[in-house]
Amino acid sequence: MNKTVWLNADVGEGCGDDAALMPWLDQANIACGAHAGDARTMARAVSLALEQGCSIGAHPGYDDPEHFGRRPLALPEKVLKTQVLVQLERLAREVERQGGRIGYIKPHGALYNQSVADPRLAEWLLEAGWQLDPSLAWMSLPGGELARLVEAGGGTVIHEGFADRGYDEQGRLLPRSHPQALLHEPEQAVMQARRLRDELGIHSLCVHGDHPRAVDFARALRRALAAADE
Repeated sequence: MNKTVWLNADVGEGCGDDAALMPWLDQANIACGAHAGDARTMARAVSLALEQGCSIGAHPGYDDPEHFGRRPLALPEKVLKTQVLVQLERLAREVERQGGRIGYIKPHGALYNQSVADPRLAEWLLEAGWQLDPSLAWMSLPGGELARLVEAGGGTVIHEGFADRGYDEQGRLLPRSHPQALLHEPEQAVMQARRLRDELGIHSLCVHGDHPRAVDFARALRRALAAADE
């Protein structure tokens, strides 16, 4: 790992310890009050990100807090675009109010996974994001449909790898119902991060803010990144 590999986390979801996690991050994926969190947690996450100098990413998800946005849905095009744009605009107003700017968009949960596999849904997502700002980068798995469409349109993709999640042989995330879906030890996360860098050429490593050991994982990964830069 080297300085070209960043560390990101999903924050502003009203769970986990954003204040303890943020100092270890380069990028903060801030929930927009739909799949989790609210105006207060969003504003707090923005404030913490600006204090720590983190790049701010919008983290829109399905408006399905009962399932934390991790249940796949099949929404009509107009409904999906409206849900996503409302969330993006909500965060953009808060970030602007605090004197910052959004740098990228990273879909959340089921929306993220579906946009990797489904080109039509990925296109709808992009069209919603372009209404906010067509210059924004997108964070997604390398080789997926969302990444492909962004790159085909001349946009910027931040290729992401998950330091705390298990992968299948095709390089896709294991479903959370799988017994090996979550990694549990920081040492595992560091080893996986090295593999993701070497095999997939990822730009940024994700730690989920709701993981019970998120801060431990982020600390270990930050130290590994720093050691690789020496």
